[in-house]
Amino acid sequence: MGVPPRRVYEILIRTTPERLWRALTDPADTQLYYYGTKVQSDWKPGSRLVYLDGDQVSLDCKILEIEAPHRLVHTFTMVYDTEMAAERPSRVSWVIEKQGPLCRLTLVHDDFEGETKTYHEVEHGWPTSSRASRPCSKPASRSTSARKRRCPRSESTARYTSGSRREPRPRLPCSVRVEWHG
Repeated sequence: MGVPPRRVYEILIRTTPERLWRALTDPADTQLYYYGTKVQSDWKPGSRLVYLDGDQVSLDCKILEIEAPHRLVHTFTMVYDTEMAAERPSRVSWVIEKQGPLCRLTLVHDDFEGETKTYHEVEHGWPTSSRASRPCSKPASRSTSARKRRCPRSESTARYTSGSRREPRPRLPCSVRVEWHG
């Protein structure tokens, strides 16, 4: 039996764990970084977590573990597609680690029931889901080993408005590691 299929992504971002956590858990931020969807949850273990595209649920999840601002683990079901909605939920783990002025965001998407439609659908979705990481997330060739690529730009000077405050967007990473198993 081979290695179970999973996706692993690491990205370094010049920000604080608290700001990065907010980018993952605040609806105004997820709308900017996550395909225009707004996240919704009460952020407690066992609670429902959904991503709304307008008023339609596109992802239906359940929080398994939460340790703000460092760790979030939840199930993952793409409900906008009937075939993927019928699959057993997979699992997504977000881990934020402070490294000097940077934060390492590690995303592990695993617990697939084989190479499902969801497994294949997220192959290029995760690296491009964040507007902040898009310039560094050109699809890599499929590989069973980790790949590292240098970013053409190391920082972003873009600013955005969040509520009534004007804040710097978390800066772009200087490297991205993508690992495919399966």
